[in-house]
Amino acid sequence: MALDVMLPLDLEAATDVSTYRHDDALAELESILTERSGGLSAIELRGDRWSGKTTLLKDFALTAAKAGWPVAAGSASTSRIPFAALIDAFDGPLGGLADTSPALRGPGGDYGLAEIFPSLGPASASGPRSLGGTYGVFRGVRQLIETLGAPCGFVLLMDDMHWADPGSLDLLRHLLRHPPENRLVLVVAHRPRQGDKVLSGLINTAAGSGVVRRIALGPLREREALDLLPDDLSGSGCARLLRESEGNPGLLVALNTARAAGRSSEGSACLPPNLLTACLRDFRVLSTAARLVAQSAAVLGEPFEPDELRYVARVDEAELWSAIDELVGEDLFRSERASSRLRFANRLLRQTAYQAAGPGWLMGAHARALEFLMERGKSSGLLAPHVAYTASIGDETGALLLLGAAAESIWTNPLRAASWVRTAVELRSGSHRSEQASELLLRGKAEVLAGLCRTALATFDGLTMADGVNPRARADGIAWQALARHHLGEPEQARADLDAAITALPAKAMCTDAEWNLRRARLLIHLETRTPALAEDVAALGRCLPDLPGGRAADMSALLAAALRTDRPADARLHQAAAARGFDRLTDDELPPFLDGYYWLARVEQAAGGIETPAARCERGLRVSESCGLYLAMPRFAMALSELQLCLGDTAGAARHATFAAAAAAGIEGDRASLPGLRQADRPGTSGRAAVPMEHAQADEARLKLDLLSGRELQIAFLVSDGHTNEQIARKLDLSPKTVETYLVRIRKKLVVACRAEIATIVGRSGR
Repeated sequence: MALDVMLPLDLEAATDVSTYRHDDALAELESILTERSGGLSAIELRGDRWSGKTTLLKDFALTAAKAGWPVAAGSASTSRIPFAALIDAFDGPLGGLADTSPALRGPGGDYGLAEIFPSLGPASASGPRSLGGTYGVFRGVRQLIETLGAPCGFVLLMDDMHWADPGSLDLLRHLLRHPPENRLVLVVAHRPRQGDKVLSGLINTAAGSGVVRRIALGPLREREALDLLPDDLSGSGCARLLRESEGNPGLLVALNTARAAGRSSEGSACLPPNLLTACLRDFRVLSTAARLVAQSAAVLGEPFEPDELRYVARVDEAELWSAIDELVGEDLFRSERASSRLRFANRLLRQTAYQAAGPGWLMGAHARALEFLMERGKSSGLLAPHVAYTASIGDETGALLLLGAAAESIWTNPLRAASWVRTAVELRSGSHRSEQASELLLRGKAEVLAGLCRTALATFDGLTMADGVNPRARADGIAWQALARHHLGEPEQARADLDAAITALPAKAMCTDAEWNLRRARLLIHLETRTPALAEDVAALGRCLPDLPGGRAADMSALLAAALRTDRPADARLHQAAAARGFDRLTDDELPPFLDGYYWLARVEQAAGGIETPAARCERGLRVSESCGLYLAMPRFAMALSELQLCLGDTAGAARHATFAAAAAAGIEGDRASLPGLRQADRPGTSGRAAVPMEHAQADEARLKLDLLSGRELQIAFLVSDGHTNEQIARKLDLSPKTVETYLVRIRKKLVVACRAEIATIVGRSGR
């Protein structure tokens, strides 16, 4: 089935739709109030979800009321209640018209408006008449407007008319064709992507005859968007949100709210309650089948295809196409051009659909998604989220798949990679085996990249004590452990660990990857703590360089930085040219493993007198590290960029990135002072403010998660948070340890966590 036929039909007449921003649109509406012409002034106000239509109507209503105009404002209901916008607008003011206009009242009134407005008294005993197309009701509303608007005129604002019921649309058509005798300013606001064909048709017809003026809310300018975003957001982060929101002001703010809510163990955040409630409003209009298909799409991820949706949602073909039509019509789904694939209109809607699903249904949906994707031979990265949700203790196949996916994603989403390793280890715990060195090393590296330095130290402690670890793996672990210690403010201990490891290397390991990893880690610590690099390190690295495969641009950068610090400018120029050529060949997808070298290349170019080129490199490094969740790399790129922007005269950009550097450093487990450049964050022209923690949002999210648990599960979660073992919990609750383990599996799946520590974190944040 061709998806283009499912897109909502926009019967645009051959009339202009003027595009305005908020202030300009408000000025245009206010100008109508001063027009001397009598009769009807009808305005169509169009804009996408969260574009600011409701805010604009409120501002206009306030202006009109201050100017002495009677104002009634209402909105259509998602439940399609007949005449909902009119009831919302008029029911309150009508209570005072009982004596002055008895014809408006029921049951003996001329128009029987009591059948619509409860404040006019009970309807006739014979029951309400058919509301759709009742001409007498339309005349009654017209007289009502004339009565309330005498003698100067009246302002009627009707919002969310894309949800209007048939009776309201018939009434709107009547008012456009037969306006009241006095002055009426009528503003009809709706979302054009979701507009009913009847609504679009009658507005287009009226616009074609000159009865309706058309105002569309346009996207924000870049400067306006920046004013809505906090100072602790980087320039690339601002650009990403502006691009994702398409300049929509409400969506821009909502996306930033979701970002500020914090990150989960997998690098993504649940929507805070207030934002979740706002998003759920758009799902209330859906049929049961459409809601089921939307939740199935949220489980699958994006983009998704119709056959995937049908398999996961367990609906027949007719129900599927009808549901997709409904979801596209409500602007929840959008189709990709020249493809059968679909996406959510924005990622907040996807997260809403996922959070609205029950935990039991999610388990079954993830299992069906896994089955479907495995049959089609999809990659481990696509399978892993479903395995993590559905696998059981002892599932060796699932554990191996998660470990493979973690290794693939360590540089693109280290938080998620660490979570998958922990889940894989728990799945294997049924075999009573200890965590293997490869698992510990992978998890520790991911934790360091994600900025979880203190957590990583505990992981690496297990690696150094493990038996049978080969020299290369042990050296790699010590190198990463030293970097973690450095960022925890323990550079002396880090260097001592590296020195001892280099000394202990067997002779056959010299000038190989094992020695390279150790010496390079020591060199980076020397550079970042601004102590001279050891000449023996530079010489040893130079010897190793020609013999090591692939990715040498980053290694050359470390060498050139070391050469510069040890007064060897000829070597620095040689390595700089080679490193620059190597990095210029790397795409953004290939760059993450070599970001440390890329940083030092920019620094050396800066020391050589360059400004614009190193600034561009730092901007790229910050963008890549943000997009991949490499939290450890963000502060130093941001701080270096701040310095360079200050040299270029961009004080606003310098202040923004200095603030971002401090905020990013605050999110890292470690000593903020040990992060390079941050001691300069308080210098003139920059700001050292850190991001305000989102304790309240995290507490709300934690309480919502705990509400998913049964009474017994909640008891066990609290005991886990108090540090009790399974055996202690079993004795305390008179259960068997096996039953406790079964409960823990359920708890982890409901809370979407991988280990006991994360359960304790959620309980702690909840404040219970």
